Amino acid sequence: MGKGEGSLQQIHAPRVNWMASTLLVIMMLVVTPLTAVAEAQHNPQQLYAVDLPPQTIAESLNQLARQTGAQFLFPFQLTQSKAARPVKGRFTLLQATQYLLHNTGLTGDLVDGVLTISQIYCEPGETGCDPNNLYGNDSKKGKRMNIKNSSTRKTLLAGLVGVFAAGGMTQATAQGGEAATGQSAIDEIIVTANKREQSLQDTALAISAITEEGLAARGIESGYDLQFSVPGLTIGESTAGPAQVTLRGVGMGNIFLGGDPGVPIHIDGHYVQDSKYILQGFTDVERVEVLRGPQGTLYGRNAIGGSINIITKRPKEEFEASLGIDLGNYDKRLLQGSISGPLTDDLRGRFSISDEKRDGFVENISLSGGQDYKNSDYTSLRGLLEYDLTDSVLVTFSGYYFEDFGNNNVARNTSEIATGMPPGFVDYYTLNNAQSNPTVSDPRKVRFNAGDDVFNRAQGASVDIEWDLDGMRLRSLSSYNNSKSSILSDSDASDVVTLAHGNFRRSHETFSQEFQLLSAADSKLEWILGLFYYDEDSDGSETFDWDNFFVADGSKSILDTFYDLNSTALGVFGQVEYPLTDKLSIVGGLRYNKDKKSNVGILDIPDFGLLAITVADSNQWEEITGKIGFDYHIDDDVMLYASYATGYKAGGYSLIQPSYDPETVEAYETGLKGLWFDRKMQASLSAFYYDYTDKQEFQRDNFSALITNAGAATVWGLELEGTATPFSAFTIDASVAYLNAEYDEFNTIDNVDAQRLALGLQDLSGNKVPRSPEWKVHLGLQYEWTMGLGQLLARVDTVWVDEQFSAPFNRQDRDLMDSYHRTNAQVSWESDSQLWQASLYVQNLEDDDVVANLFDGSDLVGLPVAVYGHYFDPRTFGVKLTRNF
Repeated sequence: MGKGEGSLQQIHAPRVNWMASTLLVIMMLVVTPLTAVAEAQHNPQQLYAVDLPPQTIAESLNQLARQTGAQFLFPFQLTQSKAARPVKGRFTLLQATQYLLHNTGLTGDLVDGVLTISQIYCEPGETGCDPNNLYGNDSKKGKRMNIKNSSTRKTLLAGLVGVFAAGGMTQATAQGGEAATGQSAIDEIIVTANKREQSLQDTALAISAITEEGLAARGIESGYDLQFSVPGLTIGESTAGPAQVTLRGVGMGNIFLGGDPGVPIHIDGHYVQDSKYILQGFTDVERVEVLRGPQGTLYGRNAIGGSINIITKRPKEEFEASLGIDLGNYDKRLLQGSISGPLTDDLRGRFSISDEKRDGFVENISLSGGQDYKNSDYTSLRGLLEYDLTDSVLVTFSGYYFEDFGNNNVARNTSEIATGMPPGFVDYYTLNNAQSNPTVSDPRKVRFNAGDDVFNRAQGASVDIEWDLDGMRLRSLSSYNNSKSSILSDSDASDVVTLAHGNFRRSHETFSQEFQLLSAADSKLEWILGLFYYDEDSDGSETFDWDNFFVADGSKSILDTFYDLNSTALGVFGQVEYPLTDKLSIVGGLRYNKDKKSNVGILDIPDFGLLAITVADSNQWEEITGKIGFDYHIDDDVMLYASYATGYKAGGYSLIQPSYDPETVEAYETGLKGLWFDRKMQASLSAFYYDYTDKQEFQRDNFSALITNAGAATVWGLELEGTATPFSAFTIDASVAYLNAEYDEFNTIDNVDAQRLALGLQDLSGNKVPRSPEWKVHLGLQYEWTMGLGQLLARVDTVWVDEQFSAPFNRQDRDLMDSYHRTNAQVSWESDSQLWQASLYVQNLEDDDVVANLFDGSDLVGLPVAVYGHYFDPRTFGVKLTRNF
């Protein structure tokens, strides 16, 4: 029986690692000759490093000519009085021009190698043509939307023109000094936190947005790494598989099937139930947005703490491709590739692949053999097609496949092995001369004999339709996701006994459908109406192998749990934003939520007389959530905002227990966002206060994990986040977060041992909410040099995180996760042609063993309850090389 087969015969999928290598070789064979042909003639696909601050169109075109060596023909009188959009990044000449001309009524075309700027004209009676909106009311189709046939209706203006060449004299040369002073202006980032495109600076939310370039520079390879850069965010692995994502003390207590994430993941606008996705490596990601605070109106029932939105790259209008290799310590071999471009006049595609092999960080010193743990063996595929069904309808097809056979979810028993057993139970540690637990003194060593039959597999597809109607837009978002995983745990810390060798298997099959009706981008009243439907059919099992509890005869004792969950959700929502004055706007929204869940659980422990106990239950919940807020623009660069919002997470189930209640949050927040010092510094400050009710908390029990509702908690804090460019080559970004998250009411028992159990009902009011560090500080420094052979970039990021607790008891000996600091550094080089990139990197420069999460074990057979720990990776380093085409 092969890897991942196990006892679930219905789960079988071919390994695709061979396919990854084959596709990469084919891409190299196909792409290289195409590139050679393209470079032999004029290459409109050549990418340039462009850096244009906020200024007039004439100044931007003048500066773009100097940076690219291109020639321009344009009406100078029209362009000297209009403002251009700031542009920074790697673009083709036409892409950079179209971007800076956005919403100006001008457009550009390459004519015989000269980029010609002209005015957009609409024919009388023509529909769908807006001369002031080149991008067709926020359409993702770019210039294809409203100027598809614009070449037949352009008139080249014959007024004053400038012909620009690199280093040449122009009519705008007199303003060159002023333009030069703007080189260090902060780049504009466009986000979709409110389900429409907005500048990050104008979005009245506490939001961290990191672009593709920012992810690469900070060494953020997966969502797991986001916590080192984003204030208020904590992410930890769990013994059962899902990631526990927490924002400002609000997150996920139930790690078992039947619970929901408190900070959900959305991929290109689609809800993902399985939070394990955040642990996967990023593939072809354009941007990540972390929304802090309840998003109960636009994102629904589970976004009680916030949302992590992952936006993948879209197909390009022009051909582009890249191939990359990453070689590092622990024998890391990561291959990545992407290819994108037009397939027909109306169809564009994009395909990406990522394949990684890496040895384990955790050495298994068992004399019986076995692989090391925390290794990597994954392949990730993603494909996307965009089709212009008509000039006003865009259809997007997307699909992905991910599989990982690495044994990388390792809950390490950090306790000493048991000495002595309760009367009547066999002491296998003494009987088999068990050695000490090596993890106690060295977290990078274990003594496991549980095997390596593990896998993590996910696949899905989506169909999105965007339809521009008269004065409004209609969106349909449909998605299907299926994920399966099998995780092994070796809880006894010995290779000569078999006590609680667990196999956690789970399967999620989900479908979601969302309809959105939105106002036009130029509407004074901005509004959105939506309908959301979600259906989930999931199942799982927890099976444990035990040496016989009572007789050392080689037979096994049984402890098996099986469960099946069905869940449906309905959401109806709307939000409006209206400018009361030129500076003051009001926003309001409501959402109706309805959830229904049914659960069947089976518990089988024959040695204790518990034979196939079946528990079946169903329940449903309804809740209305909403938001009201104001934002005030002091001027074009500074905005104040204030809001009141509510969030809700549905009730649920944990294994075989009856249902528990929903939890709710009332959030008050105020903030300041601004650009200062000639836009060389951008900063945001937010202050928040949460009234957290019926918080869903994990509680350990003899036979299973229980979820209970705490009475209430109060959460408040401050967050400061900013970026500064004192001069064009030097960038500083930093954040400081203070969080005070404490229980107001929570009475429960602690049965981790007899001494604590004897204390009876404990009052935990005043205790810290789990995974809520009081202080968190991040600092990033980046410097760029221009060299004869290209651009050189050096960056260092360091974060300090205060101590925190893993459980509401706040036990110093079991729950305390010490404070830590972590530093990443990178030196990168890019050629002048932007065709080659190389970098040297190191992560966790300190090489510290830092606890990321802790869990209590079980005392089923009267053993002292162990503490299981998850740790961040040790120091890793390597070199990356990328070739762009």
